[in-house]
Amino acid sequence: MRRLARSAVLVLALAACAQKGKVPRIDGAKVVGTWRSDALPAADASGRVYELVIADDGRADLSTTYVGKGTIVERGTWDGRDSLVRVVARKDGTGAPQSYLFTLRPDSTLALAPDTVRFGTAGLVLRRVAR
Repeated sequence: MRRLARSAVLVLALAACAQKGKVPRIDGAKVVGTWRSDALPAADASGRVYELVIADDGRADLSTTYVGKGTIVERGTWDGRDSLVRVVARKDGTGAPQSYLFTLRPDSTLALAPDTVRFGTAGLVLRRVAR
């Protein structure tokens, strides 16, 4: 009997250890949809707008529209944990993958860590425009 009790305690302890440190997967309903930035400055266009489409099947498209010039589309996948959303995409579906790590903020925006070279001091902030 004691041996059975010890075994049960050991199994429960191992199960608890296995769960320790795991971060819950993000609720897809919080992030699935279309997200868009405000117009940002561009070196050779009158502006640029980013649009991220996150699908419930794990696909993601990140488009950069250079106003008056054209659009570049990066296609890939997304996943999320806690309040982080990672998008891994390739330009036009080919080439080297680019990884983007967004934070889902309490104000329901997605924010990319500030990158002063690409996005200025505010970073890239996307607002949901469609579910």
